[in-house]
Amino acid sequence: MAKIKESSLVQAIKKSSEMDLAESEKVVDEIYLEQPNLLASVLVQNQMGNKIEDVEVLLNILIVSFLALKYSGVKLEKISEQTQEKELAKYTGHIGFLEGLNNKNTEVAINQFTESKSEKALMAYVIGTMLKAGFAKRKNESAKYLVMTGVNIVNCICVAKIA
Repeated sequence: MAKIKESSLVQAIKKSSEMDLAESEKVVDEIYLEQPNLLASVLVQNQMGNKIEDVEVLLNILIVSFLALKYSGVKLEKISEQTQEKELAKYTGHIGFLEGLNNKNTEVAINQFTESKSEKALMAYVIGTMLKAGFAKRKNESAKYLVMTGVNIVNCICVAKIA
């Protein structure tokens, strides 16, 4: 069952697009207190060779996710580094499984992966945002970490326990 209501996700997207820098900083401060490991996974992207503009895309995804949970009345237990690593390993395993499949089987496997997630609307928003930002078209090695981080935010929210 989804933790985030679709109406809350829409509200969070709208709110994040209207926020000024001071409001965004306030939300990031809240994220730091409640989910510091998710925030760190985003902020480290600049040190991994990604542009600050790309980090801002991920930071906005995290802000929207946080606000959507908040507007849904859901507070999560702190997501640990171990949870992040476990979910990332599952995701990279799934990606590795796709290698060598034909187009039809790849599409089926991707659909199964997406359908298995409780936060389908959030995943759709995140994937759409990353595609719009051009993450999937990048050929540099560090770009794959952007996609992995975006998807992993959703994966971690899916498995996190409610506080």
